[in-house]
Amino acid sequence: MFSLYQFSYDEHNWGDEVDSQETAEAMMLHMAHTRSWESRPISDEVVNRYNGFSLPELEAAVLDGILEYMPSNKALAAEIAHAPFHKLQEKLTQEGGQFVGGSFYEFEGNHNDTLIYVVVAT
Repeated sequence: MFSLYQFSYDEHNWGDEVDSQETAEAMMLHMAHTRSWESRPISDEVVNRYNGFSLPELEAAVLDGILEYMPSNKALAAEIAHAPFHKLQEKLTQEGGQFVGGSFYEFEGNHNDTLIYVVVAT
């Protein structure tokens, strides 16, 4: 049996107070530490679509995506990228489950937020 979880930095719901690089970085850090992994519906097709990366590859892809946005602040980018994975590890430890694979979608203006998907065997 599989579960699908999604983590989003929720950029499309940021308010007008996020109006500079500095406030955007602060908001991403806030979201990384306060948002939770959300359960999503799953099917065999979904399992195949969202399991393209191993865990190290997925973390690296997220970090690379965030570094593109804030290349001058590597330490902050690393914290923003890795915080969701620390939460995921806690979730898997508490609830049981094993990482199967994941995928990552970068923020695209009017299209989507920064999204991380993971498939977990339960």
